[in-house]
Amino acid sequence: MKSKYKAFIAIGLAGLILSILWMGCKKEYHNSLVDLGIDVYTGTATTAMALPAKTGSGTALLSATYDENNRVFNYTVNWSKLDSTATSIAIYGPNSAGQPYVITRTLATFAAPLPTGAAGSSQNTIFQLNAFSDFELINLKAGNCYFVVNTTASTTGAVRGKITYVRTFSKDN
Repeated sequence: MKSKYKAFIAIGLAGLILSILWMGCKKEYHNSLVDLGIDVYTGTATTAMALPAKTGSGTALLSATYDENNRVFNYTVNWSKLDSTATSIAIYGPNSAGQPYVITRTLATFAAPLPTGAAGSSQNTIFQLNAFSDFELINLKAGNCYFVVNTTASTTGAVRGKITYVRTFSKDN
Protein backbone atom coordinates (compact mmCIF):
# COMPACT_ATOMS: atom_id res chain seq x y z
CA MET A 1 0.00 0.00 0.00
CA LYS A 2 2.81 2.36 0.75
CA SER A 3 4.01 2.10 -2.81
CA LYS A 4 0.46 3.01 -4.03
CA TYR A 5 0.56 6.24 -2.02
CA LYS A 6 4.06 6.97 -3.25
CA ALA A 7 2.83 6.53 -6.82
CA PHE A 8 -0.12 8.91 -6.25
CA ILE A 9 2.15 11.46 -4.60
CA ALA A 10 4.70 11.16 -7.42
CA ILE A 11 1.96 11.55 -10.07
CA GLY A 12 0.47 14.50 -8.17
CA LEU A 13 3.84 16.21 -7.83
CA ALA A 14 4.63 15.62 -11.50
CA GLY A 15 1.26 17.12 -12.46
CA LEU A 16 1.89 20.12 -10.23
CA ILE A 17 5.35 20.69 -11.70
CA LEU A 18 4.00 20.42 -15.26
CA SER A 19 1.19 22.86 -14.43
CA ILE A 20 3.64 25.38 -13.02
CA LEU A 21 5.91 25.04 -16.05
CA TRP A 22 2.97 25.38 -18.44
CA MET A 23 1.70 28.50 -16.67
CA GLY A 24 5.19 29.99 -16.70
CA CYS A 25 5.45 29.49 -20.47
CA LYS A 26 1.99 30.91 -21.18
CA LYS A 27 2.25 34.35 -22.78
CA GLU A 28 -0.01 36.78 -21.01
CA TYR A 29 -1.37 40.07 -22.29
CA HIS A 30 -0.41 42.96 -20.04
CA ASN A 31 -2.55 46.00 -20.62
CA SER A 32 -0.21 48.93 -20.15
CA LEU A 33 -1.51 52.40 -20.84
CA VAL A 34 0.63 55.28 -22.00
CA ASP A 35 -0.27 58.71 -20.68
CA LEU A 36 -0.71 60.97 -23.71
CA GLY A 37 -0.46 64.07 -21.51
CA ILE A 38 -3.80 65.53 -22.59
CA ASP A 39 -6.00 66.51 -19.65
CA VAL A 40 -9.73 67.19 -20.04
CA TYR A 41 -11.52 69.86 -17.99
CA THR A 42 -15.10 71.02 -17.69
CA GLY A 43 -17.02 73.61 -15.72
CA THR A 44 -20.48 75.10 -15.24
CA ALA A 45 -20.83 78.72 -14.17
CA THR A 46 -23.98 80.23 -12.66
CA THR A 47 -25.09 83.60 -11.35
CA ALA A 48 -25.37 82.14 -7.83
CA MET A 49 -21.63 81.32 -7.79
CA ALA A 50 -20.57 84.85 -8.82
CA LEU A 51 -18.97 87.06 -6.17
CA PRO A 52 -21.13 88.76 -5.11
CA ALA A 53 -23.91 86.38 -6.11
CA LYS A 54 -26.22 87.66 -8.81
CA THR A 55 -29.90 87.06 -9.46
CA GLY A 56 -31.02 85.70 -12.77
CA SER A 57 -30.58 82.48 -14.70
CA GLY A 58 -27.34 83.16 -16.56
CA THR A 59 -25.06 80.19 -17.14
CA ALA A 60 -21.83 79.35 -18.93
CA LEU A 61 -20.25 75.99 -19.82
CA LEU A 62 -16.51 75.46 -20.22
CA SER A 63 -14.99 72.54 -22.14
CA ALA A 64 -11.19 72.45 -22.26
CA THR A 65 -8.13 70.31 -22.89
CA TYR A 66 -4.57 70.93 -21.81
CA ASP A 67 -1.74 69.28 -23.75
CA GLU A 68 1.07 68.90 -21.21
CA ASN A 69 3.58 67.96 -23.92
CA ASN A 70 3.12 71.16 -25.92
CA ARG A 71 1.76 73.34 -23.09
CA VAL A 72 -1.34 74.28 -25.08
CA PHE A 73 -4.72 75.01 -23.48
CA ASN A 74 -7.73 74.76 -25.83
CA TYR A 75 -11.10 75.86 -24.54
CA THR A 76 -14.65 76.65 -25.53
CA VAL A 77 -17.02 78.67 -23.36
CA ASN A 78 -20.72 78.87 -24.23
CA TRP A 79 -23.00 81.20 -22.29
CA SER A 80 -26.66 82.08 -22.21
CA LYS A 81 -29.11 84.33 -20.35
CA LEU A 82 -26.40 86.69 -19.10
CA ASP A 83 -27.43 90.10 -17.74
CA SER A 84 -25.81 91.87 -20.73
CA THR A 85 -23.14 91.50 -23.42
CA ALA A 86 -20.04 89.45 -22.50
CA THR A 87 -16.81 91.45 -22.33
CA SER A 88 -14.21 88.90 -21.17
CA ILE A 89 -13.58 85.42 -19.82
CA ALA A 90 -10.96 84.74 -17.15
CA ILE A 91 -9.61 81.95 -14.95
CA TYR A 92 -9.07 82.68 -11.27
CA GLY A 93 -7.34 80.63 -8.62
CA PRO A 94 -6.23 79.01 -6.53
CA ASN A 95 -9.30 79.66 -4.42
CA SER A 96 -12.45 78.07 -3.11
CA ALA A 97 -16.15 78.83 -3.50
CA GLY A 98 -16.35 81.78 -1.10
CA GLN A 99 -12.93 83.33 -1.62
CA PRO A 100 -12.30 86.45 -3.67
CA TYR A 101 -10.79 86.28 -7.12
CA VAL A 102 -7.07 85.89 -7.75
CA ILE A 103 -6.50 86.23 -11.49
CA THR A 104 -4.62 83.42 -13.21
CA ARG A 105 -5.33 84.11 -16.88
CA THR A 106 -7.61 86.28 -18.95
CA LEU A 107 -8.74 83.84 -21.61
CA ALA A 108 -10.49 86.30 -23.89
CA THR A 109 -11.17 90.01 -23.97
CA PHE A 110 -13.64 91.03 -26.61
CA ALA A 111 -12.75 94.15 -28.54
CA ALA A 112 -15.25 96.43 -30.21
CA PRO A 113 -17.52 95.46 -31.72
CA LEU A 114 -18.48 93.21 -28.82
CA PRO A 115 -20.48 90.05 -29.40
CA THR A 116 -23.93 91.41 -28.63
CA GLY A 117 -26.69 89.89 -26.57
CA ALA A 118 -26.91 87.71 -23.51
CA ALA A 119 -25.97 84.47 -25.31
CA GLY A 120 -22.80 83.57 -27.14
CA SER A 121 -19.67 81.48 -27.41
CA SER A 122 -15.91 81.87 -27.38
CA GLN A 123 -13.37 79.35 -28.58
CA ASN A 124 -9.67 79.95 -28.26
CA THR A 125 -6.22 78.52 -27.56
CA ILE A 126 -3.45 79.59 -25.20
CA PHE A 127 -0.15 78.54 -26.76
CA GLN A 128 3.18 77.73 -25.15
CA LEU A 129 4.36 81.31 -24.60
CA ASN A 130 1.31 81.98 -22.42
CA ALA A 131 1.11 78.49 -20.91
CA PHE A 132 0.20 77.88 -17.30
CA SER A 133 2.97 77.69 -14.73
CA ASP A 134 3.51 74.41 -12.88
CA PHE A 135 1.86 75.98 -9.81
CA GLU A 136 -1.18 77.00 -11.89
CA LEU A 137 -1.43 73.52 -13.45
CA ILE A 138 -1.30 71.80 -10.07
CA ASN A 139 -4.15 74.00 -8.84
CA LEU A 140 -6.12 73.61 -12.06
CA LYS A 141 -5.94 69.80 -11.84
CA ALA A 142 -6.75 69.88 -8.11
CA GLY A 143 -9.99 71.78 -8.79
CA ASN A 144 -8.84 75.02 -7.15
CA CYS A 145 -9.62 77.28 -10.12
CA TYR A 146 -12.75 79.03 -11.37
CA PHE A 147 -13.75 80.71 -14.60
CA VAL A 148 -15.74 83.90 -14.86
CA VAL A 149 -17.64 85.54 -17.70
CA ASN A 150 -17.69 89.33 -17.28
CA THR A 151 -20.34 91.49 -18.91
CA THR A 152 -20.95 95.17 -19.52
CA ALA A 153 -23.39 95.20 -16.57
CA SER A 154 -21.29 92.89 -14.31
CA THR A 155 -17.66 93.87 -14.76
CA THR A 156 -16.55 91.64 -11.86
CA GLY A 157 -18.37 88.56 -13.14
CA ALA A 158 -21.90 87.80 -14.27
CA VAL A 159 -21.38 84.05 -13.80
CA ARG A 160 -18.68 81.98 -12.08
CA GLY A 161 -17.97 78.25 -12.18
CA LYS A 162 -15.48 75.76 -10.79
CA ILE A 163 -13.15 74.11 -13.31
CA THR A 164 -13.10 70.36 -12.79
CA TYR A 165 -10.47 67.90 -14.00
CA VAL A 166 -12.22 65.03 -15.82
CA ARG A 167 -9.48 62.67 -17.03
CA THR A 168 -6.20 62.28 -18.88
CA PHE A 169 -6.24 60.62 -22.29
CA SER A 170 -4.22 57.40 -22.54
CA LYS A 171 -3.58 54.77 -25.20
CA ASP A 172 -2.58 51.09 -25.17
CA ASN A 173 1.12 50.55 -25.44
